[in-house]
Amino acid sequence: MLNVYTAVPLETAEEIIAEFEKENPGLKGKIAIADPSRSGSSRYMTCCLLLNKKFGWGYFVKLYRNKCKLAQSNTALIKQIAAGEIYMGITLDYNVRKLLLDSPDAPVSCVFPAGGVVSMVSPIGLCEGCAHEDQAKRFINWVLSVKGQGFMSKKMGIMPLRDDVPLPEGVPSPEDFKILSCSPVWIFKNSVACGRIFNDIFQGKPLPEINTALAGGRGEYKREGNAK
Repeated sequence: MLNVYTAVPLETAEEIIAEFEKENPGLKGKIAIADPSRSGSSRYMTCCLLLNKKFGWGYFVKLYRNKCKLAQSNTALIKQIAAGEIYMGITLDYNVRKLLLDSPDAPVSCVFPAGGVVSMVSPIGLCEGCAHEDQAKRFINWVLSVKGQGFMSKKMGIMPLRDDVPLPEGVPSPEDFKILSCSPVWIFKNSVACGRIFNDIFQGKPLPEINTALAGGRGEYKREGNAK
């Protein structure tokens, strides 16, 4: 899964993307992300962008200044875009493709930002001591098979794990993406702290007054405090 920009209408997607991160009065209240306190994928994205020095907390300060809205979920965000309530959001790519599979005429564009995308691997596992272990193993084997991966790619728009399964229609090769470096272990350790800092920013608290110290030696991001 990749975090991508989605925009409406299609013909203005590139122009909107160019203005997304700027403090543009014309975009105030017309951009959104899924609320990281409700969406695990949005929380992961928030932590990953923090790790990238091109973004950091200053990126989210810019979003707050542009009155960025917080959607209840990625699905709700995409529906808001399709309805014209907002112009653009950062969301999961496969959710956009699923919408377009169900509603081909929806005025939504899926755009992979040139500055980089956040890649999230969807885990699958077996719980120890589960009641139906044999059935669970068969399901996992099916999900990882050519047939299972092909179904998810074609019917759900999810990028396959296997290289012998075609990508969803319209998706460029993964080699064409700039993947932002992320550490799942670091994100796991700092997820709660990242959520707290994000909430402080979106409640209007000046960044220099926020405790941005994080585990694993990432406290240097306190230097982002020049963005007031």
